Amino acid sequence: MSGFGSIIQWNDGRNVPDTIQTVFDYPSGARTMYDCTLANLFDASYDMIYGSYAALMVRGARAWMFKEADSPLLGWEVYAKKNSFFGETGIALVANATKLTNHNDDPNNDPEGTKPSRFHALEAFAKNCHKHQVAVEDFEALFGDDDPEALAEHLAETNKNKLPYARDQDGFESVVIAAKANEAINSGTRVEWNESEYSL
Repeated sequence: MSGFGSIIQWNDGRNVPDTIQTVFDYPSGARTMYDCTLANLFDASYDMIYGSYAALMVRGARAWMFKEADSPLLGWEVYAKKNSFFGETGIALVANATKLTNHNDDPNNDPEGTKPSRFHALEAFAKNCHKHQVAVEDFEALFGDDDPEALAEHLAETNKNKLPYARDQDGFESVVIAAKANEAINSGTRVEWNESEYSL
């Protein structure tokens, strides 16, 4: 990975760049580029994935597919909703669209992708905490609090149906990647790491 950064806008004595660019190189030859700036808010955050048949722009729970002119036509495209972006037409994709029958039924439903992904993660975390707390209270009201093994079994059963969440390992790996990116930006040199750094 390589990267660089500088202070473009907020030259107020800080020593952390307000604008950075990084390039992640993978053994397969693929590359991922990540740019971030505090100097301008235009266009918010999104991910672009470029394939040989189409490009995919992902923002929150929403995505748009921009097909190459010579890519094969798929039957469902005829019925898909389409949006225009700067002269290009993108096929609108919504996460779990086939399961969404009434947008008002689910307060977490965000078909326009207006809420950031961290909102959905925190919302799931808060709901899981509440569900866990209620399960503990219900168990103790019925059986008391002197059987921790039975409580653990009850919670394990309750947790089978909880909302998706990120594991602690997912968080740790994200921190490792961010730390390595920061190292590349600050040193101005290429930084390499391997899977062994994803474990303590």
